Amino acid sequence: MSSHLTCFLEIDSQSDFTIHNLPYGIFSETPQGTKRVGVAIGDWVIDLAHLEAHGLLTINGHQDCFNQATLNKFIETGKHNWQKVRTALQSLLSAENPTLRDDVVLRQNALFKQNTVTLHLPIQVSGYTDFYSSKEHATNVGTMFRDPKNALLPNWSELPVGYNGRASSVIVSGKDIVRPSGQIKLPDQERPVFSATRKLDFELETAFIVGKATELGEPIAITDAWEHIFGMVLLNDWSARDIQQWEYVPLGPFNAKTFASAISPWVVTMQALEPFKVKGPEQQPKPLCYLEENIANSYDIHLSIEVQSPQSAQADVICQTNFKYMYWSMAQQLTHHTIAGCNVQVGDLMGSGTISGPTEDAYGSLLELTWNTTKPLTLSNGEKRGFLQDGDRVVMKGYCEKAGIRVGFGEVANSILPARHSAAYRVRIALNLKQLSYEIQPVHLVKNEQLLERYQALNPSQCVPTLVDEDQSFLQSLSILEYLEERYPAISLLPDNIVTRCKVRAFAQAIACDIHPLNNLRVLKYLQNDLSLSDEQKKHWYQHWIIAGFNSLEAQLQDSNGQFCFGTQPTFADCCLIPQVYNAKRFKIDLSAFAKIESISQHCLTLPAFFNAAPEQQPDWE
Repeated sequence: MSSHLTCFLEIDSQSDFTIHNLPYGIFSETPQGTKRVGVAIGDWVIDLAHLEAHGLLTINGHQDCFNQATLNKFIETGKHNWQKVRTALQSLLSAENPTLRDDVVLRQNALFKQNTVTLHLPIQVSGYTDFYSSKEHATNVGTMFRDPKNALLPNWSELPVGYNGRASSVIVSGKDIVRPSGQIKLPDQERPVFSATRKLDFELETAFIVGKATELGEPIAITDAWEHIFGMVLLNDWSARDIQQWEYVPLGPFNAKTFASAISPWVVTMQALEPFKVKGPEQQPKPLCYLEENIANSYDIHLSIEVQSPQSAQADVICQTNFKYMYWSMAQQLTHHTIAGCNVQVGDLMGSGTISGPTEDAYGSLLELTWNTTKPLTLSNGEKRGFLQDGDRVVMKGYCEKAGIRVGFGEVANSILPARHSAAYRVRIALNLKQLSYEIQPVHLVKNEQLLERYQALNPSQCVPTLVDEDQSFLQSLSILEYLEERYPAISLLPDNIVTRCKVRAFAQAIACDIHPLNNLRVLKYLQNDLSLSDEQKKHWYQHWIIAGFNSLEAQLQDSNGQFCFGTQPTFADCCLIPQVYNAKRFKIDLSAFAKIESISQHCLTLPAFFNAAPEQQPDWE
């Protein structure tokens, strides 16, 4: 370990991205800009494509290795070139080398602040396999769902258990996670039901990236396995526990695991991790000869999980564990994966399996941390968690540290995308206030159920809500409220006074036309998927338009008594305001500047008509 290496850039001693690390990733200057290879150094990204274009990075026999949208081409050049480029970068970034240090123009064009660029999936994932290699995790799960005395199945101690997942749903940190739906078998029902998962979970993992391909029928010997591994990333193997419990017999996980597997954007090379090698746990029984290793085959990587509720100003660290606890090594996993002749390709992603330690605070999933909800977690703001709720943000971090040198992974962070719609919420409030009975037929927007032919027959605009009354379909929430007011006038939601009635309609339209359309699910998905905005950028967009709208609403409520928007009875205005406040709180809008709005919201939610219309009270609550 060359502890004397120093960089000419000012780098915090606790930075994950020191000159000893130099992890590779893919970045662009704008969300839709040209993607190219970069390396993280402190708070900066150094543009390898620019260095290559200026002759400062060369790989014999290969051109344009770094002006690429993935790392695959560079990885394919081989281990010799991985080391050559790493050495060249350490030299260029050294405080002793004037080449980059003293060239102001070169530095301006080659260095970018990390917080100003967009990070992308670093590799083209050829295939994805996930293992099950933590003895502590496997024992915990076996104890929960089988006989505690026989928690491990007989094969677990003989081979690295794994399954083949979906490469297509591997995503990069920052992408929102859509709550999955599937078949769930409830204990009190004879048949399964189709539902959104009620037990959404994370799994703290790492993954290694294959750096050297093989031919079909060509197993990788245990002594050669490390030559085939380029580097490692953090991995959150998102899981739907209730879907998994029903579907996994007899062939293992399927839809419970295929909806998203998130990785950190920076690939830490095995060369950077070399100083942190340690001996793995003792393996009993002794592995069969093709899996036998007698070297330091694990790594001392500190790992943590943080969860932040939408209602909390800070994240809570709920798990701290270490990669060194893993029973099966990466070399053993890769060797066993290929022993029957399976070929591997550059860019293949191999997940470690959930990394749990020996103590309760070192468990790498909510399933274990809450012992399948029997021991709920209490967050710092008093909220409890059995499994994850919509709006929760999960952050996984990892780093190595030894002799004053730190090599880290950064983080993999994702938020859970809510599948709720405030327009339908308005109509439910109105129906409840008018004391009308109704039946809910859920339409899952995130799953695009609004695009189904049977729904389009009712609502050609492919939006929600749709009200069906006496074989007639009514669209648009405010239009539906007007229909209900005229069709069922016994309990009125409009004031008698024409001036106040006009003010109520204007207030409702300000929400429905000026605020809500800028922040509905279609817009948020477009910002994420088409414009590649990060969670933070998307939150900033949402907060900007909400605050601008709420400033106007608050001004219109100056004569309110603090119980309802206008007068002494609920109106269309209250039907529209309460859902919008609900959404604002999910996106952590500080409402302290909106005293009237906050007061009205608090009062209305004490009334059954409003309380029972809330998303969490609905049969399709997720």
